[in-house]
Amino acid sequence: MSSFTNLLFAYEQIYVKPGLMTPGMTTETISGISETQIINISTCLLDGSFQFSPLRRIFVPKPKSSEFRPITIASPIDRIVHRSVANVLEEIFEPIFLSVSYGFRSQISTHTFFHEVEQWAGIRRLIHADITKCFENIDHLLLMELLRKRIADSHFLELIQHFLTTPIYDSLGTNFSH
Repeated sequence: MSSFTNLLFAYEQIYVKPGLMTPGMTTETISGISETQIINISTCLLDGSFQFSPLRRIFVPKPKSSEFRPITIASPIDRIVHRSVANVLEEIFEPIFLSVSYGFRSQISTHTFFHEVEQWAGIRRLIHADITKCFENIDHLLLMELLRKRIADSHFLELIQHFLTTPIYDSLGTNFSH
């Protein structure tokens, strides 16, 4: 799949999700992205000049709690690039994932797991565990090392590295970057 085709597909995947219409650091939304901009993004990705925009962090109340959940919002163009990168990563890694891994997968989900569990006989108890702030604590050096074992394209790896180091700001200008 060409860079442009992947970006266009990523745009189509994102465009149908109303929650992704939220602006990032600017007022631009995904609906304002043109095919010409997607061509320009593709060119910048191919020549290595693409730059991610700073991310915007907002805090939303957790249901039935006094705590707040951080939500990080990318610019619409960056969302398209993120999705296109995710599409490539899914093509590379999906074949090696275990069939019992349900989280953050394109064709299966935790709902798939619960449907499967309903078919099991004799289960009296199911324990669900969640690792607090798991994705905020991933070692980027280790992650990049693991990606290098399956990905030889240095430009693609560099793009992922740039994404991982994109600054994250809240409305007060606090930088949450790792």
